[in-house]
Amino acid sequence: MSEIRGKASEVIQLPTCQLAWISDSQPDPYPSGTVDTPLYFNLDREKLLCQLNMAAHGDSSKFIISGVALFLNGSD
Repeated sequence: MSEIRGKASEVIQLPTCQLAWISDSQPDPYPSGTVDTPLYFNLDREKLLCQLNMAAHGDSSKFIISGVALFLNGSD
């Protein structure tokens, strides 16, 4: 994740990305600068699917305070 500047939309589409499961016994692939990011089914945030540990550039507390979240479906 990185901070968006200017007049960006409240919701943006991410490029295609890959997810990987890493067991608790494995070393953290991002030892510094991560944000626990909720993944919801859609924009209403009623159905939390999971939390993803996302790599972040800069101060990760800014993302938490701003309410960063991911959504599978952009329509209500």
